[in-house]
Amino acid sequence: MNLKYLFLILIIIGLFVGVGLLIYKNFYESKSEDLDLNSNNFYKTEEHNLPINNEPKQAYIEQTKKQECVDGQTISCVDEKNCPGKKTCVLGTWLNCYVERICTPKEKKICALGDGCNFGYKECNECGTGWSECKRG
Repeated sequence: MNLKYLFLILIIIGLFVGVGLLIYKNFYESKSEDLDLNSNNFYKTEEHNLPINNEPKQAYIEQTKKQECVDGQTISCVDEKNCPGKKTCVLGTWLNCYVERICTPKEKKICALGDGCNFGYKECNECGTGWSECKRG
């Protein structure tokens, strides 16, 4: 093989290696600066309402003070049909009133009366949270 061709092949290989190193340096090293988890000021996004690198920590502290409630906290409430339920706090905000339904409102179910020899029915209440007493029907 001619010495010229060998030299040309080595130059081409060198160019590929050089371009690869430039791509690595520009792409991967710039990303690692944003994701430096060892620093106290690692990259955070606005979508989670967390401080960005240049935002003071005090602003973040003030924002967390504005939360309506403590995560996991529950309180009693009534829904739009005036049915009793519970609200739960998630991420500092109250969720809508949740009514735990055990039956369909106005649903009827067969039941035994007093001595167990006669049968009647019981009816689900308007909220779907309980049954009436067993009635003759």
